[in-house]
Amino acid sequence: MYEQIVQWAAADFGADPHAVKKVLGELIGLAFNPRRGGPEGFLQAFRDVGLGDLVSSWLSQAENRPITAHELETALGLGTIEDIARRVSLPPQTVGNMAAAMLPEAVDALSEQGVLPAMSVLDKLREWFGDMGEGWGHIERWRRGGM
Repeated sequence: MYEQIVQWAAADFGADPHAVKKVLGELIGLAFNPRRGGPEGFLQAFRDVGLGDLVSSWLSQAENRPITAHELETALGLGTIEDIARRVSLPPQTVGNMAAAMLPEAVDALSEQGVLPAMSVLDKLREWFGDMGEGWGHIERWRRGGM
């Protein structure tokens, strides 16, 4: 599933697949950052800004409803997309649009029975990402609460 997300995002945005992997890695790192409340805190941030119906679609058997880059930025906090863009060396607008396009599918793929798992997710991420080099650093740092 991960490779499919990367392939279509790279094609849709005319981006290098490695750059797309970095953006997705950053986004997933945010989702599992213990300082943000881990997976439940990440999803709650969307609910808190009135996007609970979108989150519910990502976690259910229903079709994944899309999110806009602006809605994503509102949920994640101002400056988050710019910070990611700086780390992955892509324009913020590209990162926002790319992250918004990938998020519903990534949450859907990572979820198990309507929940983002906290324990087994690293194994699933390693299966998805493999040896990404510097991309793993972001995920591991967030997992330890470093960002």
